[in-house]
Amino acid sequence: MSKKLYCCGALDYQVESKACPVEYSKQWREYSIRDFNSTSRSLLMFCPNCGTRLPLSLRDEWFDILEHEYGLDDPMEDDKKKVPKEFLNDEWWKSRDLQSDKNENINLTCSLDRPVRLLF
Repeated sequence: MSKKLYCCGALDYQVESKACPVEYSKQWREYSIRDFNSTSRSLLMFCPNCGTRLPLSLRDEWFDILEHEYGLDDPMEDDKKKVPKEFLNDEWWKSRDLQSDKNENINLTCSLDRPVRLLF
């Protein structure tokens, strides 16, 4: 690894390791821990090593932009072939200047005392 991409060296190592359950999705700027026994993931809000608040996921924005700008109602299934290539990686959010962390906009009604489970 030549360039640190994450908040600490431990998270760098974990994300790059196939044996570790920590994952990073460039497409949604999302950190999660996968369950090796199922398809579920727990969304990470903080680094499990150093405690740094991680950037918010851009998953909702991904779906919103594809629906409003491209008219795609189901980009994961029916409209999958119509999704522009830039939306398959981090290009879409970097080109729209969504790189700044918007942690101040966290919905405080969401309980952060336990992970959010995602089912795929």
